[in-house]
Amino acid sequence: MAAFRETRYRQALEQYRAAYREAEQARGSAEWKGRVLRGVGACLAALSDYKGALSQLLEARRYTLEAGNREHLAILDANIGSIYLQQGDLENAARMYRAALRVGEQGNS
Repeated sequence: MAAFRETRYRQALEQYRAAYREAEQARGSAEWKGRVLRGVGACLAALSDYKGALSQLLEARRYTLEAGNREHLAILDANIGSIYLQQGDLENAARMYRAALRVGEQGNS
């Protein structure tokens, strides 16, 4: 979304949330919901709401797994690892970075 690229994170957050409500009402695909929630999480992280970002990214991960999108799963795992790192949770950060690498390696085989 343009608002995110232009660092208008609060506006982008509202746009992503509206898109998620639309996806829910339209019974959108797991792929769509995962992508939108990844955007919500990215906005919250940019606004330093790491707890909220983690919650949204973990939910996005669930949808991404359901959709079977390995590329986005690797990206999400790395992003989740970064949030854990921001929170000082080195164990979970390392776990998620390892998961991202495993998914990435499996995608290249």
